[in-house]
Amino acid sequence: MAQKCNDFMEQYLALDKGERVPLVLTFHLLTCKECRKEIKALSHAHRLAKEVLQIPRPINSQSITKVMKEIDPAYKPAKSRISLVSWIATGLFLIIAMLTYCTFANNQISKPLLFTLSLVFAASLTAYCALFIGTNMDFFIKKLHTPQSHVAC
Repeated sequence: MAQKCNDFMEQYLALDKGERVPLVLTFHLLTCKECRKEIKALSHAHRLAKEVLQIPRPINSQSITKVMKEIDPAYKPAKSRISLVSWIATGLFLIIAMLTYCTFANNQISKPLLFTLSLVFAASLTAYCALFIGTNMDFFIKKLHTPQSHVAC
């Protein structure tokens, strides 16, 4: 490329985006195939640089953990959750235990002991429900659609 072409290219590169190309530079670009080719390549590179870079990466718990440890070396992944089947089995066990208790203990146990055991079952059932809802809050948030309240500041 001649010194004249280098000067024109510097002049072109010094232009701001959207700035009008001077008439002398436009004439040179119309007549110089090498400069047109270089500007076309620069324009193509600019378009490619503006595009979002898409790198396919598998998203699984191991890759997320690896990225999180790179960001924060002290990161420790959350412990695995109790499966829904285990929650259901425990709940059924509590209900069966209460029904069995109510069926067989009603006539054979004194009233104060019956009242105390009823409170223990009620507390157990309440704790079970609270733990289930507390540990599966994300499930309920995703499944229940509640209207968003808009608060004006």
